[in-house]
Amino acid sequence: MTYPFDGSSENPCRKCGLPMTTEEIQENTNEEPRCRKCTAMQQRLQDFRDHLDDDNYFMPDGHTPEFGPGGVPYWEWYAYRVICDFEDAPAMIEDLKQMEKDNLSPEDYRKIIWLLTDALLYYKYSEEAFELPR
Repeated sequence: MTYPFDGSSENPCRKCGLPMTTEEIQENTNEEPRCRKCTAMQQRLQDFRDHLDDDNYFMPDGHTPEFGPGGVPYWEWYAYRVICDFEDAPAMIEDLKQMEKDNLSPEDYRKIIWLLTDALLYYKYSEEAFELPR
């Protein structure tokens, strides 16, 4: 069995460390080769960043069982809500309770956590970060 970044693979994904298939290596256009799963997650993150700049994207104008308010996928809607409400504990708790009521799939939770982790690391190590007063 191979483990991420254990050195047993000749062609590991640069993001997750798992071995990449021959097809993934051939179709990869990045300087740092990534597997299909990591490439898809990176694209979701970029799409989410683009949507944050669009004032109308998250506006609630209808919803379906598969999608949240405004026709936005639930995982993206809740990632947006958590980012907006992170300083307001009661609002954050309500968001988490609603996530539980909406029966999000484990895949949706994985997408939300991955996106929030990436956002946290970006702000932690970017020049936009600032030190809180003591």
